[in-house]
Amino acid sequence: EVYLIGEDDRLYRQQVVVEFQQRGIAAISAGISEGDRVILDDLAYAIAGMRVIAGHYQELQNELLNTAKGSSL
Repeated sequence: EVYLIGEDDRLYRQQVVVEFQQRGIAAISAGISEGDRVILDDLAYAIAGMRVIAGHYQELQNELLNTAKGSSL
């Protein structure tokens, strides 16, 4: 299960299928789509439906893309 930010900037829980996990990264095969805004940080007091402010972390995005491509192994 992951948290997504909906178009209304509210938090939603979403069931996903995790194919495998390695070094803190999970390969998800179902449950999210390209363009979905997935929460990557730990949310201490997350409540479904609460309003959130999304941030974009370019460094983390680059690291995840490099790992997916096998560049950082």
